[in-house]
Order: sequence, then C-alpha cells, then structure tokens
Amino acid sequence: MAMPLLLPTIPVAASTSTAAAGAGVAYRPPDMLQPQRIELPGYLNTPARRPDGEPLLREERNASLRKMKDLELLTFACRRASKFREEGRAHFSLGVLRDNLCQYQKAIEAYTQFLRVCKECNDSQGAALGYHCIAVDYQLQGSGQSKKGDTEEEATGQTTSKGALDMLGPPPSARTTRPELLRKAIYYHNRHREIADSIGKFVAHLNMGLAYAQLGEREASTVNHQYALRYALQLHSLEGQSLAIGSLSFSAGMYDHEPDKMKILVERYVDLCGVLKQTRNQAIALKKLGMLSSQLGQNEESIEYFQQAIECARAQGDHEAEKDCAVRLGIAAGQAKMAEHLSTILQRSVIGVWRWEMHIIGSMVGFWVRRSFSEVQAPSMVALRDKVAAGVSSTPNTAQAPGMKRTDSYSAGSDSEPPSRAGSLSSDEDFLARARRP
Repeated sequence: MAMPLLLPTIPVAASTSTAAAGAGVAYRPPDMLQPQRIELPGYLNTPARRPDGEPLLREERNASLRKMKDLELLTFACRRASKFREEGRAHFSLGVLRDNLCQYQKAIEAYTQFLRVCKECNDSQGAALGYHCIAVDYQLQGSGQSKKGDTEEEATGQTTSKGALDMLGPPPSARTTRPELLRKAIYYHNRHREIADSIGKFVAHLNMGLAYAQLGEREASTVNHQYALRYALQLHSLEGQSLAIGSLSFSAGMYDHEPDKMKILVERYVDLCGVLKQTRNQAIALKKLGMLSSQLGQNEESIEYFQQAIECARAQGDHEAEKDCAVRLGIAAGQAKMAEHLSTILQRSVIGVWRWEMHIIGSMVGFWVRRSFSEVQAPSMVALRDKVAAGVSSTPNTAQAPGMKRTDSYSAGSDSEPPSRAGSLSSDEDFLARARRP
C-alpha cells in the first residue's frame, strides 16, 4: 500500500534567518546556489526543516536531541509491530532532525532506512523522496558545507576520548570540495529523476546542474539547468524559473568568458526577483550586473546598478551588502572619471601630434619646392650671371678719355666680335701706362 506520507510540493528556497546571522555563520552561498529540497505538507506531522547550514539555538538543539531519542525507540517499536508506514515516517523525521543539526552522514543513514521501508511497501513516491534527501545530503557534504562540532556528543556537552578523535581523523575544511561525494549525489539525483513527477524532475535537474558546476563540467551543468527551466515553464512556476536562471547565472565557471550572455540572464533574474519580492537575491543580482557592466566598460550603467543594489540592501537591512556595493560604486565612479580624463589627454595628444606632423610636412614640401625650382632655373641663372659678369668687365673699355683715340680694332659700327677677357685686360694696361707719361 502506498504511504500517504509523500506528497511533494514546489520547493521554496531557504533564506538566512536572524538567528543564523547572530549565531556567527561564516559563509552561506546565495539561495540560488543552495541545493533545493522538496518540502512536505504540514499535516503529515513531520518536523519542520531548517535552512541547511543554519545553526540551532541551545534550547532548540536540546529539544531536537530529546525528540530523536523518542523517534529511535518509535522506529524499533513500529518495526516489531509491522507498522511500516509509521516506521517510515519515524525514519524520515529522524533524518530531518539530523539535517537540522548538520549531521548529514547520520541523516543519510536515517534516509536509507526510510528508502528501505518505501521499497518494501512499493511506494514509488516515497522512494523518490528518499533518493532526493540522500542526494542533497551527499551534495552538501561534497560542497564543503558540513560543519565540524555538530556531533551529538558536543550538543549534549559530552566529550569524546582522544583515541576516538584519532580514529576519526582531522576534520574536513569548511569549504573543501569533495568530488567523490558530489558524484554520489549526482547518482542519487538521477535515481530520483527516473521515478519522480514533474516537480521532482525539476528539482533533480536543478541540483544536478549545481553539482556539475562545482565539478567544473560546464556543458553538463548548462544542460541540466536548461531542463530545469523547461520543467519550471511547464509548471508555470515563477519561483522555479528564478531558481533555474539564478543557478545558471551565479554558478562558478558559467559564462565567465561571455559577459554579454551572463548579463542577459542576470537581467531576467532581476525581473523575476522583483515580481517575487525577493529583495536579498535582487540586491545580489544587481551587484552582479554592476560588475558585468564595469567589465564591459559601461561605467554609467555600472553606477546605476550599484545604486539600485544599495537601495535593495538598505531595504533588506543588510549593512554588509550595502557597504560592499558602496565601495564598488566608488570604484565605478572613479573608473568613469578616469576614462573621461584619459580620453581628454588622448585628444590633446592627438591634436599636438597632428600639428607637429603638419609642420614637418610643410617644411618638407617647402624644401622640395625650393629644390625643384632651383633645378629648373639653374641653366638660365648661370647664363644670366655670366652675362652680368661680362658686362661689368667690359664697361671700362668703352669709356675713352677726352682727346684720346681708341687703339683697339673694336668699334660700335664694326661687325667683329668683342674682345675676350684677356684682350680687354691688355688694353687697360696700355691705357694706364700712357696715362702715367708726362
């Protein structure tokens, strides 16, 4: 008989509460990068699930530990009484409480028992939910979100012996990616996808896209996000569309070298966040748009996006995000003014170079004009110079002293040629010699 336990609804992205912020959470990725879980209706009387990675208060932790002990006794009693549906519900509730304590490995053990019961009852919906819960816990462990110090002994104040700690080995890093666990998560997500309905397929593809992105397999991640978006459109779910587009836009390594495509996706995500009144995610997306615009050299748009992000962060009361966006706004404004300043300097330098080049060109043109003119006029200038020189040298020969006769054979009416330069010099010497006589 199918268990009435397992009626999944559309998943809702969890957000960080005030208690988590005050408890000193070191880092939580944005909601769109968190593995999404399928929430169950409240009438099934299962414990309320807290956002993954959000610590519990001491009173809540102690109450959860007491309830877990009761559930462990209940599972044993239901097993002996062959009450399989109640046993399965108890195992599932135990897994949820383990998840709230961030004890993901023990939660996987509880979900494995729940999956066994569902298979014994031929409950396909229950099996799909079991695969889904196991896959998400493996994904949280593989992405490095499991925290040390969340064991049951530390919650109750008990200490573990040194030998036991040595057997456990060093605790994993807070943000160390473990590919083998991510591969296990992808395997269980695929098992979930094979037997799930449309909502389950959407969640499975979405989580597989995130896991492949963490493994650096961009193509597989893109394909799974596209399938998730297709199922969200079929379900007419704006929240599903925002999760698919947001995960595709903000996953590591997705469209890092294609800022134009990334900008289109983030703009669509901003619109969906505005419709769904998701102020926190909208502030993150607006900051992302500001960074993309700055990367593309669109400084004016970058300033506008950072201003909008500051307003959203202020409305949300997120002072850290507001400070971050304010710093980025100042950088963007400085880049815009620097670009304008550099453009002015470049224009001035171009004008100066142009003037210098025109001066050089003019000088060269003048030089070649003068040279060409001199080459053309050289023969006539030489002839003119010779004529002038010949005229100056022959002028004393034409003048005669009063009462003196000219002794040379050249006269104005003769047809003979004028004497040469040597003849004129000898005539001058004779004239001077006769003039000195008494």
